[in-house]
Amino acid sequence: MSTRIQIPTHADPREFWSGGTYELNLSYDTLRDNQWSRLLESFWSIDGVFGPYEDRYTPGQAEPARTKIRYPAPTDTYSQYGIVSVDEVHLGFEVLATRSIFEGFSVHLPAGMVVTTSALENPKVAARVREAVEDAYRFVALRMYEAMPFVIGSFDFNGECYLVDELAADAAAREKFFLSGNCFIQDTALRKLGRDPDNFEQVANGLRWLPAGRGE
Repeated sequence: MSTRIQIPTHADPREFWSGGTYELNLSYDTLRDNQWSRLLESFWSIDGVFGPYEDRYTPGQAEPARTKIRYPAPTDTYSQYGIVSVDEVHLGFEVLATRSIFEGFSVHLPAGMVVTTSALENPKVAARVREAVEDAYRFVALRMYEAMPFVIGSFDFNGECYLVDELAADAAAREKFFLSGNCFIQDTALRKLGRDPDNFEQVANGLRWLPAGRGE
């Protein structure tokens, strides 16, 4: 078993779905129906991603029944459940699709899937676990970008979807965003936020890696 990820021991199985969430948050420009279909089908076909399922998966319990991919109608927001293999360990997660005031797709992995609350207080353990989860998220994000390019793809703990127009209009939020970093961002979005894409590592066509600590 991986030295980075191990299934924790909980007194109550419900604790697997507790403790905050490691998140991959992808924001998009307006998407048409066929683009949403491509986005979702690309996600559920990624190696190591299984589902969707009717219910949450809890380690040590039976795999839930499969269900169909749900495609969002305009103004729709919903969630579905899946299983992801991180360092060969199967973990339950939830996805959230938003087609309402903005277009977004998020993957939420509960901290309880990979660590106990007490262990999370150890900085070395917290850093090791987060590194493993975010390595998996980077792989997922780049695969999804190939199928349907997102504008910003951020990796965070209890985070949010970032919207370029909101960041462009709010200097304080923009400063916080650049200091937090830890995300992929399109060249066009960087220019809109007053940054030169050539100052950042290119990871895909039109996409850069924004590390933490690059404030105004």
